[in-house]
Amino acid sequence: MNRKEGIKIAACLAASVLLICVDQWTKWLAKTYLKTVDTIPIIFQALHLTYQENRGAAFSILQGQRFGLIAVTALILAGMLVYLFLRKKPRSGLMLTAYALILAGGFGNLIDRIVHGMVIDFIDVRVVKFAIFNFADVCVVCGVILMILYLLLGDRPPKPETAKEDAPESTE
Repeated sequence: MNRKEGIKIAACLAASVLLICVDQWTKWLAKTYLKTVDTIPIIFQALHLTYQENRGAAFSILQGQRFGLIAVTALILAGMLVYLFLRKKPRSGLMLTAYALILAGGFGNLIDRIVHGMVIDFIDVRVVKFAIFNFADVCVVCGVILMILYLLLGDRPPKPETAKEDAPESTE
């Protein structure tokens, strides 16, 4: 790995740590201020802040499977970190951003499962009937969307310079 790639990976990991801190802070705020309140409307009938403890995975599936969820999450995150460090090809900004988001969200919820035995959710979208979620979940979903975009678009070669296109054509 060259110096430029090392800086890219360090920035990716620094962004992940920052996002983990934001996630843990928002969950602390939710536990401190929302736990004793039913719900706080932010946008009337569309978005509320509602404290909920989730002892399962997404949409509250796998309830009570704390250690299984911890093990699976830890394995996925470890695999991502190994791939991040051992990949030989240069890393694109889009893929590194996806990695930063997924790592942050995964570690944010993993910390909750290890420390509290559950994940604290508080973002309550009421426009449609949907699960209550948290900042870490948003990070994971956005990261997966970016990763899918990267996989669909791939590494595109840079477009040729416009100066070459503007040059008069040869008549030979």
